[in-house]
Amino acid sequence: MSATEPQIEAALDEQRQRLDESTRRGLRVALWLVFAAGLAQALATWWGAGSQPIATWRLVLLSTIGVGMSGVALLAQRSLRRRGVAVAAALFSWAALAVLLVLPWITGDGLSDPSLPALGVVVVCMGLLVSPKAAWQALWLGVAGLLLVTLAQALGWIEGPSDLRRAPLPVVALGHLLPLLLSGCLVVHYGRLFWSATRSLDEAQGLLSRAQQEQQASAARLDAAERRQRELLDASLTAILIYDARDGSLLYANPQALGRYGVGTVAELDPTWLAPGDGYGPEEARALIQRTLEKGPQEQWWCSRRRDGGLLWWDIKTQRLQLDGRDAVVVFGHDISDQVAARSALAHAREELEQQVRSRTRELQQQQQRLQAVLDALPATLAIRDAGGRHQLINRQFELATGWRREQALSQHSRLWLGAELGAQQDRRDAELLAGGGLQQFEQAVLHPKEGPRTLLVSTVPLPDAEGGTQVLSLGVDITALKRQQEQLAQARDEAQRLAQAKHELLARMSHELRTPLNAVLGLAQMALMSSPEGEVRPAEARQVFERIHTAGQHLLGVVNEVLDLAKLEADKFSPALEALDPAELARDALALVEPRAREKQLPLRLQLDPPLPAAARLDRQRVRQVLVNLLGNAIKFTSQGEVCLQLHTEGQELVFTVHDTGPGIAAAERERVFQDFEQAEGAAAEPGTGLGLGISRRLARAMGGEIRLHSQPGLGSQFSLHLPWRAAAAALPAPAVAPVPPPAEGGRFSRAALQGLRVLIVDDVAINREILGEMLLQLGAQFEQVGGGAEALAWIAQHGVARIDLVLMDIQMPGMDGYEATRRLHQVHPQLPVLALTANALPEQRAESAAAGMRGHITKPVELAELVSTLREQAQALGLWLGAEPEQPAAAVAAPAPNRPPPPPPPREDLPLDWDHEAALARCAGKLELLCRLLGGFVSQYRQEGLPSETAAQLAWVHRLKGTAANLGLMGLSRLAAACEAELRSEPAAAQRSLQRLQAALDLQLTQLQAWLELQG
Repeated sequence: MSATEPQIEAALDEQRQRLDESTRRGLRVALWLVFAAGLAQALATWWGAGSQPIATWRLVLLSTIGVGMSGVALLAQRSLRRRGVAVAAALFSWAALAVLLVLPWITGDGLSDPSLPALGVVVVCMGLLVSPKAAWQALWLGVAGLLLVTLAQALGWIEGPSDLRRAPLPVVALGHLLPLLLSGCLVVHYGRLFWSATRSLDEAQGLLSRAQQEQQASAARLDAAERRQRELLDASLTAILIYDARDGSLLYANPQALGRYGVGTVAELDPTWLAPGDGYGPEEARALIQRTLEKGPQEQWWCSRRRDGGLLWWDIKTQRLQLDGRDAVVVFGHDISDQVAARSALAHAREELEQQVRSRTRELQQQQQRLQAVLDALPATLAIRDAGGRHQLINRQFELATGWRREQALSQHSRLWLGAELGAQQDRRDAELLAGGGLQQFEQAVLHPKEGPRTLLVSTVPLPDAEGGTQVLSLGVDITALKRQQEQLAQARDEAQRLAQAKHELLARMSHELRTPLNAVLGLAQMALMSSPEGEVRPAEARQVFERIHTAGQHLLGVVNEVLDLAKLEADKFSPALEALDPAELARDALALVEPRAREKQLPLRLQLDPPLPAAARLDRQRVRQVLVNLLGNAIKFTSQGEVCLQLHTEGQELVFTVHDTGPGIAAAERERVFQDFEQAEGAAAEPGTGLGLGISRRLARAMGGEIRLHSQPGLGSQFSLHLPWRAAAAALPAPAVAPVPPPAEGGRFSRAALQGLRVLIVDDVAINREILGEMLLQLGAQFEQVGGGAEALAWIAQHGVARIDLVLMDIQMPGMDGYEATRRLHQVHPQLPVLALTANALPEQRAESAAAGMRGHITKPVELAELVSTLREQAQALGLWLGAEPEQPAAAVAAPAPNRPPPPPPPREDLPLDWDHEAALARCAGKLELLCRLLGGFVSQYRQEGLPSETAAQLAWVHRLKGTAANLGLMGLSRLAAACEAELRSEPAAAQRSLQRLQAALDLQLTQLQAWLELQG
């Protein structure tokens, strides 16, 4: 054998693979044509219904069949991509066979139906693309269907066309049956030969080796091999041309190529047909040959002309080879001019191939080694097992995946590398597959002897063998890395969820922990700022202290609210609450809120209204005012001289609020940074604030459909513009249904009649909170009752009824029965009694949980006097109550200092208990020494009677309550110790017992010191 012939064989082998791919493409095109034909048949049936008397049910069935065939074509397309040609062809062929056998019944044409001759095509398709067994089944099913149609037409069940009644029915039936039987038998017979020859490659390996030795030893046998090689080239379905590498002349063209050009010999081929020009001329052909010689195989498209002048498009591959000792270039070409024609040519080529199976068996044996090389090059494991589970064939990837060499694994069972349990599981799967199951896909764990455990995604299908039995073909893809990535992704997802939950818990805990002490601080400060029952006020010194407490508490509360607003915006839970309001009045309100700060800095505030302005627009009052107050507050904060102006005008369908200041201005590099969370402009670090205000303001503006824009120049001041879309509302804004809440006088005081006549039940487990809230209600004219828990509230109402109260202020976090459970039980008996949540829980989901429990309102700790009065009066309105409307006392009269009521002098430091901030505690009690003594006495009495609980949950509640109460009473050391103990109880309850003992000892010492101080006070 010459050196040229193996190269030609290798090229033919590659071209054969390309031919198989062409089969796929041809089948894909045919399926799309069937899809289109099915839809066209359905449309044509309904279109032609008017011209032919067809029953409606037949129209529906014919249209359904057309649409169904289109659907089958789509399913076959999907099977072609996932499972291969055989499965797709089987799916389509069985569906087509069923349709062909049903159509004579539906149309009523019987044996004269024009679709019946296509039964032979279906059988041929089954034999060529699926298997001889499938073709045999299709043949007999087709014969049975024809016989059934013949019988039905003979009995008159099928009418048939009138012009065919003259022909004998048996003759017509035989005209269909004989071609069907002939084509079916031929396809089954030669199909079996083809598949049998293909599967006999393993048995013929020895014959191939001896044939190669004989070819090398004998020149005569070499000539015979060359003749067979030429016969193979002549019989190939791929166009093959061989060119002389020196001058580019054509040396050989196989019949397939000659036929494409319409000639019979090489001499008849005109060189201008092969290289007609326009980018595919002689120069380009010589360049292609030169590239092949220099760089190796080349692939590209090429255009030529047939003898009749028609264009031929080729998908060609060129390869260098040695032919009789000289360089040559072989060209393998695939005609892609017409995919439909290619499919027909492929069917013809398969018929010829079946006829040549015997003569080509020995040539196919020579390619066994090449086939093994292809299998070894597959990027997936491949194994063939017999019915007993013994491996008959494996590839290189299988060796790498299992760690077993080919000579070790062949004829062996998988349990050697899978183990007994997994090996038995594989036997069960193989048994199910061989019993008639379809494709199986599963994950298989394999223990590599060196690389450890690996995971394969395995697919198994039945594979007929040469003896008529069935083997198992197994393909596996190593997905070990993919599984690790999935595990890492799952871990990352769990970690993200854990962090999100931790963030949620942190916000909830922060809200509760900050608001609980703020409730006491702000409440006591507000009480101190309110007038006493006799109309007197605190001395000027005490009042100044409480005003500072109130201001600092308001600032801290603003920080908490900014963080919670940020959390709400990040969680995408913000929705504007639109109402009809006057934009100019809203601007005036915002200026009024910042006017005290401007007055402190002696800065003039100016409001500029540029008509035309709407009398009423639908806006979110609270959020727009929040943004304006933030912008005005920033302008006042950073402006030392000049003025601050709020301008209101319209631009199209936008309301524009612009805050002008004469401050230092903002550099260009800083303008975007000031809108970032926790960021301030350069030079603003010395000013108080979180840096959240502008970031939240911009988010609020965008959540309302607007935007905040900044124009500034250093040294010339800044302009922050709030642009909001607006919709016109009724010009007259609705008046309130009840008397409005009296506005607070200077210093935050309300009229004593603001809540006159209202009766409230306070439910809170912390006595100091009840004392503070009760003092507020008394000074506002309300009456109250108080209990220390949910169960006590139910008992009180069961004893006294609801006639003595109008509503309930209910704490949430209480030991025993919490506020949610108490509210639900209370509403089972008294569903109309209003219950308001009074708690430090301020997150949106916590408000929603309160509403779900039946609470009609939510008052957040620390309690704001204005919020308390407004909420309670709204509830009174809903109940139909008319609260007292005693006119507000003049600010001058209320604020006048009471004579002969000096603040109690502070006791000497040596008389105070250790680590007690007496001044802070007295300030929280509005300077009332008697109130402080009463609260301290209750604290001492309560904690002398209460012992440390034994259960962890009760200990946590006890420490939490002690922490807040001690802080409100100025016992800061005790509060800090309780806070540390609470944190340890939450993280490591078992290790916190020693800390609890230290806390109990510190509490006992503190109670002893407080008792001694109280005795000194008399």
